[in-house]
Amino acid sequence: MNHVGRFIVPVVATVLFGLQALGGAQAAGTGAAAAETPATTQATQEAARVEKYAIAAEGRDLSTSISHQVGRAPYFIILDDKGNLVEAIQNPYLELKFGLGPLVADMLAERQVTVLIGGFAGPNMHQKLKKHGIRFIHGKGGVNRVVHSLQGEAHPDS
Repeated sequence: MNHVGRFIVPVVATVLFGLQALGGAQAAGTGAAAAETPATTQATQEAARVEKYAIAAEGRDLSTSISHQVGRAPYFIILDDKGNLVEAIQNPYLELKFGLGPLVADMLAERQVTVLIGGFAGPNMHQKLKKHGIRFIHGKGGVNRVVHSLQGEAHPDS
């Protein structure tokens, strides 16, 4: 394994572990019906929610890498819960000097994203993601590895 492989594999394992943990969360709430209360109704709705993923990316195709700084990512690749490409969005806020993170979080919420995968995200972005109910997974490496993980396939370089 070359020096690049030694770096990417542990990082990809972090992303893949996070996605597997999310998959476990999707299966929650599938047992016997319980009495409907506001709390159980909300929990049932959250468990039934179909995941929609956004990956902060350096380019607009699946062969690109995950961006190191989420708010300044040139693109956001949107995937459905099976890893199928929904759309690639160019970041409309790149010309701003600051305040990108919360604006990006709002944009992703408008597209019903439930999970954001990327590098560094600042505290204001984290706060806005939480407000919108969007989970954040820190990740590095290639976008295609995330896609293969969602599709339940091993990545060719794994």
